[in-house]
Amino acid sequence: MFGAMGYEGQIFFSDAPMVEGKTAVHFISAQHQPKGDDARRHYPHALQDRRDPTWPLAVTLPGSRFNFRLRFENLTTAEMGLLLLALGQGDPAICLKIGAGKSSGLGAIQFNRMAVEQVIVADLYAAYDSSAAWMSVDTAVCLTAAQKLLRPDDALSRLQADLGCGRLR
Repeated sequence: MFGAMGYEGQIFFSDAPMVEGKTAVHFISAQHQPKGDDARRHYPHALQDRRDPTWPLAVTLPGSRFNFRLRFENLTTAEMGLLLLALGQGDPAICLKIGAGKSSGLGAIQFNRMAVEQVIVADLYAAYDSSAAWMSVDTAVCLTAAQKLLRPDDALSRLQADLGCGRLR
């Protein structure tokens, strides 16, 4: 769905300008490649104090809001559900980590107030007003279809436990 080397993806993200909030400078220690045999990296949601805070980062303060659009093409209902799960829309929700400083507790994001709509291409060409071709997507149906693809012992349960949004501090 996201594409790979030589393969175009079906999901396209726009820029995400900040619409509310403030920025600050936060100092963290230099980042290094993680060590160990564990293939998964777990980053804490709580801010970590480091002994050698030498690397300045421009950060947005908690509560900041960003606005962006995500465009998708030719996703099945189950694939749409998997995308929604990846964006933390499942129950319980997960909080994604983006950007630098994840190992220092930075970068936790939550997607709120998502509106998911799809366009019916045949209606788009037939309608004088293009807004008539757009319809809301039933996200509950998509999430149910995605859950049928996942095994109960799948990594999603561990991710929801480790990265639950309730753990944000």
